This record gives sequence, structure tokens and C-alpha cells, in this order.
Amino acid sequence: DNNTFVTCYSNTSDNVLGLKLSNVTGCGILLVEGDLILGGGFNWNGLILVTGDLEFKGGGGNINIFGAVLANQTTDVDGNVDIQYNSCMIDEAFNSQPVNVIRWEDKKLK
Repeated sequence: DNNTFVTCYSNTSDNVLGLKLSNVTGCGILLVEGDLILGGGFNWNGLILVTGDLEFKGGGGNINIFGAVLANQTTDVDGNVDIQYNSCMIDEAFNSQPVNVIRWEDKKLK
């Protein structure tokens, strides 16, 4: 369902190529620990957070994001990329589902 907001998490930090997504439509919060490559046909309503490098490889299809994107750095932008800040989509991403703490770890700096 394209109107269901979810939280998606992927740990790609051990994957040299990172996570590659194309021809994907989704809503909610996309959390990527590591690198993310977005290809053509990617449509997202909500928030995308990437701890590593973010690449836009939209050749052959559009990349549309309505909400916000935050990444460690953007290394490549290719093709048609449309990113529109939309506070309503961000709000919906956070308010449509409860936040539950699954794990908590307190690391003391030495």
C-alpha cells in the first residue's frame, strides 16, 4: 500500500557496494547505516537518513523524494532528481507509528 508509512532500516556498513534501490515506491522513514545508491523509478514520501555516501543514479527514470534527505555526503548526482522539502510528509512519517526502543547501549568514551 503506497499510503502506509513504515520505518525501513538497512545496515550496509559491511557491504562494499552499499544498498541499491530502484523502481521502489515507499512512505515513511528510510534509515541506512552505510552507503545508499538510488536509481531510476525511486519515489519516497518521508525522511531518508544515510550515515555514509548517497548517490543518485537516475538515468533512465526519475528519482522523486517528498520530505527530506540527510546523508554524510552526496558523491554523485546523475539523471532526473527531484527533492522537495515537505514537512507534512516528515510529520506523517513520525506520527503514523509509535516509536519503540528496541535496544539501548551506553558506551563510555575512554
